[in-house]
Amino acid sequence: MRSRTLWAGIVLLALLAAGVAQAQQYPLDDAFTLDEQRFFGRFAIDYSLLSQYRNDKGAIENSPNDLKYYRVDEHVWVRVGVLDSLEIDADVGAREQNLREQKVTSAGTEYPTETGTAATDLNAGLKWRIVGNNRGAFSASGIVKLPYLYNVHQDLPPGDGQLDATGRLMGAVKVSLFTLGADAGFRYRANGPADDWVYGALAGFEYSIVYGRLQLNGVASLRNQEKNAKQHDFLAGPDYDLGEGAITLGIRPTNYLSIDFTGTYSAYGRNVANGGVYMLGLNLLF
Repeated sequence: MRSRTLWAGIVLLALLAAGVAQAQQYPLDDAFTLDEQRFFGRFAIDYSLLSQYRNDKGAIENSPNDLKYYRVDEHVWVRVGVLDSLEIDADVGAREQNLREQKVTSAGTEYPTETGTAATDLNAGLKWRIVGNNRGAFSASGIVKLPYLYNVHQDLPPGDGQLDATGRLMGAVKVSLFTLGADAGFRYRANGPADDWVYGALAGFEYSIVYGRLQLNGVASLRNQEKNAKQHDFLAGPDYDLGEGAITLGIRPTNYLSIDFTGTYSAYGRNVANGGVYMLGLNLLF
């Protein structure tokens, strides 16, 4: 089963010519590509506090033992237009985590805390606009997630330690002040966890210096994980489903600078932490 899925993933990635713009889709990601020799950079910081999870049936439950988890992430994204129809993308970051759990002992109730700070996964990819212009585009994109900047066996690792490869087809159109888009693809995950179908949709607007977006990003497990697959990431098991909705509002005071705020919320899922993520981002375009 795993071998068939691997070959399916390889074929699809070849057809897509590789490359999702980001493993963690930020609010400005769509099928359009940068013009040749253009540069886009983004620095963002986000915060989340989690005390619930979705079980194997998707029902929300409180974490046992009054467990509370919070994290603060710093992200750096870079996009470079190699050609008008081809861009390269990379992102990396750092994660600070704190996990508190209630323990009852003979001496009373204690709340031991685990903490961890480390670099996150390095993601590198390509996006190729197959057809289109600045009013509509159909693109192929893909990414490789490289988990080599941290020790997955440390307390509270900042990622799942997985080498992943993802390919997507992406489409978008601009009509007057509005942008509509959708994407779908496949993610191959090495070393045992289930492979996934991935999908997304967006609706955005831009008026004067103000812009905003509604975005859905989803993961649907193929449920083909190996029996001994391990969970390293606190946020998700080796076999999970997840659907997240994101709302972004921002301002662009100049053609080169924009600032936005994004709230991302779990809409549905299975075997995954449940909660919200709040991100403030600064964008530069040259």
